[in-house]
Amino acid sequence: MAALQQQLGGAPQGSEDTRQAPLRILHVVSRAHREALPFASTDALALTMDPSGFGIDHEIFAHASWDALCRRLADRARPVHIVHYDGPVLLDEETPRVALDPPGEEPVLVAVTDLASALVENRVTVLAMDARGYFEGQLPVAAAPALAAVARAARAARLGNVIGLSHVTDPWTSGRCFGLVYGQLTAGLTLGRAVVEARRALRESAETSRFTSHPLPFQSWPLLVHYGGQHVRFFDAAQPRLPPEQSPSLARARERLWGFKATLLPPFVEDAGDRQAVAVLGLLEQGRRAVVVTGRAGIGKTHLAHRVALYLAQRDIIEFAFCFDYAADFYSVGSMLEMMAPVLGLEPDRRGEARAALRKRRCCFVLDDLPEISDEDARAADSAALLDLVREWIADGHIVLITGSRRLAALPSELVEVELEALFTVEQRVLGALLLRANELVGRDRDEDWPKLLATTAGHPFLLKHVVPLLAGQTTRELVEEIGRRTSGGRSLFDSFYEWQWAEMPRHWQDMLLLASEVGGLFIEMLMVVVDRNEPFEPAKKLLAAFGDEKAAFSDGFSCWQRSGFLTRLAHGHVVEPRCLPFLGDKRKQRFPSGVEDDLRLAFSQTLCEGLRMLSTHLQRGQGDPELTRYLLVNRRHWVPHLERLWFRGEHRGFLLTKHAFDPLLRQAQLGGESAAWSLDVLARSPAPRVGHGELPDAALAWLALAIDALAARGASEAKALVEGAAAWDRWARALALDSLDNRGAASLQRVATFLDPLYRARSDWRAAIAINEKALAIAERFGAWPSVIHALKALARCHTELGEPEKTLSYEQKIVDEIPYTDAPPGFQAQQLFDVAMARASRGAYPEARAVVDRLSAVDDANRFGDMLDGLKADLDYQEGSFVESIRHYCVIWKRAVQKGQRRHLEALQKRFHEIEQKLGSDECYRHIDANLPRDIVRPRELL
Repeated sequence: MAALQQQLGGAPQGSEDTRQAPLRILHVVSRAHREALPFASTDALALTMDPSGFGIDHEIFAHASWDALCRRLADRARPVHIVHYDGPVLLDEETPRVALDPPGEEPVLVAVTDLASALVENRVTVLAMDARGYFEGQLPVAAAPALAAVARAARAARLGNVIGLSHVTDPWTSGRCFGLVYGQLTAGLTLGRAVVEARRALRESAETSRFTSHPLPFQSWPLLVHYGGQHVRFFDAAQPRLPPEQSPSLARARERLWGFKATLLPPFVEDAGDRQAVAVLGLLEQGRRAVVVTGRAGIGKTHLAHRVALYLAQRDIIEFAFCFDYAADFYSVGSMLEMMAPVLGLEPDRRGEARAALRKRRCCFVLDDLPEISDEDARAADSAALLDLVREWIADGHIVLITGSRRLAALPSELVEVELEALFTVEQRVLGALLLRANELVGRDRDEDWPKLLATTAGHPFLLKHVVPLLAGQTTRELVEEIGRRTSGGRSLFDSFYEWQWAEMPRHWQDMLLLASEVGGLFIEMLMVVVDRNEPFEPAKKLLAAFGDEKAAFSDGFSCWQRSGFLTRLAHGHVVEPRCLPFLGDKRKQRFPSGVEDDLRLAFSQTLCEGLRMLSTHLQRGQGDPELTRYLLVNRRHWVPHLERLWFRGEHRGFLLTKHAFDPLLRQAQLGGESAAWSLDVLARSPAPRVGHGELPDAALAWLALAIDALAARGASEAKALVEGAAAWDRWARALALDSLDNRGAASLQRVATFLDPLYRARSDWRAAIAINEKALAIAERFGAWPSVIHALKALARCHTELGEPEKTLSYEQKIVDEIPYTDAPPGFQAQQLFDVAMARASRGAYPEARAVVDRLSAVDDANRFGDMLDGLKADLDYQEGSFVESIRHYCVIWKRAVQKGQRRHLEALQKRFHEIEQKLGSDECYRHIDANLPRDIVRPRELL
């Protein structure tokens, strides 16, 4: 059996997947005595983004009581291997205690000996002390001796391993130190060796301060301390490692998120800590399933909801998360259920069933920026129904997150309010340094007015993120003064900032942004590669000329938008920042009160479609990028209006070039049928082709090209548009004088035949199909277009087969064999045609005639390229003609190759054929010939299980 598995390409006996159960780390977060901590921030959520892809399950356990922690440790269904304590440590007469902070209660002090005893009792082997400070009374004390006291207390309780840091440091630096240790554990190392290797990695790459944009290197490797008295190894072998962007757990989690913005999820968002998201997770851990997050606009409510939902999905706490952005639209209960139904495997109109199905799922619902609706508002009834649905979700045990500037009076009482705070000063410094580096403004935090800039933004992350890039064009002092002047008043911070930047933007870039922002998910680079390319694109020039600056470089506009905060970055490009879309919508109505002019829209659509064509072509020329391809496909609904604008405005060439570049990507994703259905729909809304005598108009030829694409749609043969169009083209073809056709006319006739032949065959109109193919054959022979001649001959053979006229079928096929001049054909072309004829004859039972072609094919030089296919055809012909012994010889050749390649499905099909031969020849006779044709080390058909 082992030999058989080895022959079939299976794993050798004794081998197994190196992946083991994950290392579960319980990250206990406490911010007791927060005002005394040198660093009250946390980076706990960042540690859950496992960079290795496998091996670590990092669970956050925040702001919990001692009883809750003991219950969690005792949960054998989710065994904990390491407890990572992230909080303060208090020393009372050298007795170290951790301080837990259950919400609404006084801090609970737990002796380290009690904590260690609980860990030992529950088989937790390591305590990681990520202390935010060590204190004796109210006074901070040195970390190194305090950590030693912790280790002694743990050892007294028989806990043999404590790791910690010799100095109190910020959570970002400590997180990197501990994260490296955990990563080394997944490599199969012991804990002691993992600490050594983590120190080595830290020594080889000096840390850079997170609080300054300019490099201030320091060595963090001396921080790691390990008190070890027990040998601990969590993995027998190294676990597979992947870069963060390929993390399977993160990918699975993202697939569960619906309606969330990629721009607000890692790695596309700059973050200054997870302090407030961790607080919400703490409430959820304690059983509070409904939270309302309040705070000023731009304080980070939406970002927090995104991070929490991602964590819940990543840890399988929920099956799905749905986000509804009420800043963009008001969602009624009906519209929400219609949007969620397909996720649950239901049609959108089955709202009642979707509502019932949700009761059986574990979900998180995010209602972002939920507005207060007065009783006089037309949406009052919808709002009341929505609140009833929220109560239903809470009763069913779902997690509900609602965000808004304040808690709405009508919200159910079960919702716990969390008001977001401004960033701490240290968090402002971290975020400011990140932003300066990202915008190539390193060193600007050395300006004497930099602290004033941080103070002016008042810990508001939106404002800080959007004003830092403006330092590229002005001094820090000027910017501080400008912020004070521009953001004062009663307007929202969003509107104030965007109005300020809008006023600074040149008019032509304003207009271009208004058009670009109408296209959902548009990568701005798709426009830039067209507008700024070396060979001018005429519609793009017209577009810029209409805006007032024909010679403008799009890259300048791109930089302007990016600097002004109107763009945000994704993995492969930049899109318009979703939060500014309502602002731009209002500006669009003001700028174009009667709508955008048709010619302007056309030029923009032409530019966009050309960008789509260039990108699609790039992806097909050996430059495959799965994520970029996925982007184009996911956003295909946004390209449709622009393609249709080209079609209905008569820009058929641009339409077809773009469509035919994009279609291969659709087919690769098994979406070709969707493209065909859309092609048929476009034709149904288009006038019939105008074809008469003389030269064909471009519009008619474009109709023909699109009709050929539409033939693959379901029900195409009965579609009115195609049937009426076919009649027009049939009349045109019948009226043709073949002798007077030039090259263009001959090519048009071939295209017409390409359309009419499959349509007539689908309608079983064989005589009509024969008529058009005979014309196509005649003109192809006249011009020596031999591939077209062969295509017509095959089509005619198929038609006569359907009519029960085998002599004519054989006659047309024989022309392919005997009358085509293959001398100058490319390698393999003749062999392919002969093989096709042989297969066609064999499939309809014309075995002697098929045998004649196979013999002819075997004499062709490149016949060996068909390999198993040709051997299989020979074997099938032998079998059908009763030459069973000869067929065994051919089948054995194929069997041997299939065994060596591990092609189990192929082997199962061959096994059935061998069984049929065995029944005809008898078992002994059959296997005598099989044994004569198979090497001894190849498994026999009857041995295949």
